[in-house]
Amino acid sequence: MYFGTGDATTAPPAVTTDAIMAVDINTGKLLWSYQATEGDVFTGGCGGLNRSEACPNPMGPDMDIGNSPILTTLPNGKRALIGGTKGADVFALDPDSNGALLYRVNATGGATGGGRGGRGSIVWGGAADADHVYYGLGAAGLAAIRPATGERAWLFTGPGGGRGVSLGAAPTVIPGVVFEGAGNGMLYAVSAADGEQLWEFNTSQEFETVNRMVAKGGAISVSGAVVVDGMVYIGSGYAVGTAATAGNVLLAFGVGEQ
Repeated sequence: MYFGTGDATTAPPAVTTDAIMAVDINTGKLLWSYQATEGDVFTGGCGGLNRSEACPNPMGPDMDIGNSPILTTLPNGKRALIGGTKGADVFALDPDSNGALLYRVNATGGATGGGRGGRGSIVWGGAADADHVYYGLGAAGLAAIRPATGERAWLFTGPGGGRGVSLGAAPTVIPGVVFEGAGNGMLYAVSAADGEQLWEFNTSQEFETVNRMVAKGGAISVSGAVVVDGMVYIGSGYAVGTAATAGNVLLAFGVGEQ
């Protein structure tokens, strides 16, 4: 079983913070871990002027790995475990060789090892198919990464770019199409092959709902879409750290309808 871990809340941080860990699913025994960021001690509520003595010093950079690692099979038949950081680094580990690092690249094209607040960030999750691994990078867009090498195949940015159209939600992939939500409430469908936009819909508006309530959508900045039986379902309105106003709707889309 593979999972990501958070940062420490008190010093000294363990070597298993901000890490990907592998444990034996039958016994719970730790098999190996890969630490993406060292020395990270962070506690919420410590950003003001009146800091408690319990607040870490120094504090942060708050680089916990909140996205689930992706286990995939490479074209050569070998397996790779892929994860991302809040600095937009994408790294691949060899799960069959004690988590040996295969590569670590920055999906925005910058240097690896950066902290939060840079050009891009991977927070909520990714998706994968036979050709690419997809990550929303926040203000930097939606990236498709070749899983064998870490090379970026394409980058999609919403019209206008910038924080207002932050593409930070977890993407969802079906054959040929990637769905990605934006902080301004836009839902995009793009080609999985080349990142060209196929479709868009503005969820940040009022809707007359099936239970006869008037409700409003807003940001799509955390969870991704769910696709089943020819339908696409998306929650809209969780407006944490985005330009969209808050809302609370569940939208369903079908072929040729909405």
